[in-house]
Amino acid sequence: MQDSLRWSPSHWFRPYNYHLLSFYKKFLMIFSLPLFYNYPQSQIGILIALQFLEVVRFCIVRPFATLSRNIIRFLLELVLLVFFITTLLQNILINKISQNISNLIADQTKSYYVVGWIGFIAIFIFNISFFVMLIVDIVLCLRKSSRENMREIRKNYYYDKIVKYE
Repeated sequence: MQDSLRWSPSHWFRPYNYHLLSFYKKFLMIFSLPLFYNYPQSQIGILIALQFLEVVRFCIVRPFATLSRNIIRFLLELVLLVFFITTLLQNILINKISQNISNLIADQTKSYYVVGWIGFIAIFIFNISFFVMLIVDIVLCLRKSSRENMREIRKNYYYDKIVKYE
């Protein structure tokens, strides 16, 4: 078998595997919720770690053909990371509020409220943006077949490899 046809770990970082690995990430995220049910901060911590790794992987792969699409998706990945961080902060704040230390409860309640709104806005932006991108994808898919899209992506990917090699 030729060396170029053998599977290697670098295949996981190719653009054509980006969506497949995104499903693995989503599976791990869903699996972590019941697994760490009794430890809510661990649940959220695992979600943050997985999302951070997703952001790093996105920076390595740059899965989309156009720069603007990569930037939009990267920003959406960051928005989701911000949402998970705000959820962790809310969990920490609600634990501190329930300890009922009277001289700090007003500040903690206000912080809980502000962090909650930041999280709400982050998830709202994330969901609306993905809905808009879905409509854009549908319109683009009606103009080109999947085979043409993959051919174009591969052409750009290997062109970039040739340019880097030279």
